[in-house]
Amino acid sequence: MFKRKNLAAVALVVLTSSVGANQSVRITPPQDVRNVICEATYGLKFPTAKDVAAVAWVESKFNPKAKNGISKGIMQVNNGSYNLDVNIWKGTTMLAQLNSTLGNHKASFLAYNVGLGGYKSGRGREEYYRKVMDARSKVDITC
Repeated sequence: MFKRKNLAAVALVVLTSSVGANQSVRITPPQDVRNVICEATYGLKFPTAKDVAAVAWVESKFNPKAKNGISKGIMQVNNGSYNLDVNIWKGTTMLAQLNSTLGNHKASFLAYNVGLGGYKSGRGREEYYRKVMDARSKVDITC
């Protein structure tokens, strides 16, 4: 078993521009993060690799050691693991299950942020959804 280099803590954010064009930002997950996201989303209609990468960026900026209260890891899973693979697989599974329960992607993202109970009681935050969609539009991931 090899030890991963802690590349996940540093995401590549690349500024690209052409003469006279507006600058745009691309968010590129580190290779180890990309590999796990691609494995976890293989064959899924939702969430896609772009969806998971966007959530990981919003939640932790791809930092596998991120912590906020009881939320841990790259996907900020409640009572989660700092293990990159476990955390991404758990977050991906949660998004897929929420989509199955709620029936649409937007509701799934909102419930991921505040929990299913929080979402059902109206605590889903549009700002979170906008952040995920903005990140999703900039994520550069190909599986």
